Amino acid sequence: MSNQELNELKKNRTIPIFDCLYEIDQQIEFYTALGFKITYYQKAPYRFVSVKNEFTELSFYGEKNFDLEQKQGGCYIVVSDIETVYNRLKSNLKTFYGKIPVKGLPRFSRLNLTAEDRRFNITDPSGNTLIVGEPLGDSTTLMDRYTEDTKNASKFEKAYKWAFRYAYSKEDFLGASNLLESAFNKQSDPLSNELYFKAKCSK
Repeated sequence: MSNQELNELKKNRTIPIFDCLYEIDQQIEFYTALGFKITYYQKAPYRFVSVKNEFTELSFYGEKNFDLEQKQGGCYIVVSDIETVYNRLKSNLKTFYGKIPVKGLPRFSRLNLTAEDRRFNITDPSGNTLIVGEPLGDSTTLMDRYTEDTKNASKFEKAYKWAFRYAYSKEDFLGASNLLESAFNKQSDPLSNELYFKAKCSK
């Protein structure tokens, strides 16, 4: 190893380590499809793999008693050019699979706009979620502004805004659908055509 390579390894950085399905080859295939390179791999004495691309590095530990139903792990990855990153990863997936997986596991979300960033979510075969985002500013300031703006909204519009966050910040589509269903059932005042259309499409 050269001094340059050694110095590169010594740079300050954080590498998330996720547990995953014991059949770790599923993880390797998916991240390879995204364009990641394998930097470390072992099968014994335990299954472990590290992958890396131009903006992040991740590691996975194959867990014999892995419970996919209880999986809630994830991390947030900041990038400076979300459009380029999104299009590159999406293109890599399309080339590998012939389509973009959007339901079940694994899945790749659309590019969304939230109050604090532009983001998309990647959920791997083991249920680990990577939220990749480009901040729009200080998140606390932006969320305070969002909360203040929401105060003046109608009950239905508030429900729509929160349902949108459930769906596109947390990928909790069931929670978003239930919230909108309840809002429609309670709604008595007329809605603007734009809000009605947005809510119906989201539902």
